[in-house]
Amino acid sequence: MTKIVVVGGFLVAFAAGLVVGTAPRPQVASVAPKPISRGGWLAAELDLTPAQREQLDQIWSDTAARGGRDRDDRRRHLFRERDEAIAALIRPEDKPRYEEILKSHADQMAAMDREWRSAFETSVERTKQILTADQRMKYEEVLRRHQSERGPRDWRRSGGREHDGGKRHERSSATRPGGER
Repeated sequence: MTKIVVVGGFLVAFAAGLVVGTAPRPQVASVAPKPISRGGWLAAELDLTPAQREQLDQIWSDTAARGGRDRDDRRRHLFRERDEAIAALIRPEDKPRYEEILKSHADQMAAMDREWRSAFETSVERTKQILTADQRMKYEEVLRRHQSERGPRDWRRSGGREHDGGKRHERSSATRPGGER
């Protein structure tokens, strides 16, 4: 009797799933996203005039360019101060182990950066393959402009690379007082 109840329950559940799975679904009206024009989503949302869009672009591009560099410099300075204070707390006999930890972290971050860079470059190449010659030229210009506006990003706290007057170099760890290696 128990077998019959279990098999019957299974068949009812299976039939219910079949009915739900094959039932026609109501059509949902798709809403096309609003095209984003010059000035971005805010300009479109506020229905700005072309002159206002230009002014908005200037306001925010200046802020983004200046704010990013200033904020990064200040952040590096704060990391350095914090890390120097922490390093001062470490006993001399613990320094070799501390250095090992820093090196391991820097190596892992560098490996992760190489993986990301490789994936990014692959995506750039795949994107170029789907573009027309004119689109490809525009895309390459966008990439150049983006790189020159932002410069290489230094999101890591130690063992990373940073931009220095057009040259890239290994950055000494901020966790080592005075940038010691």
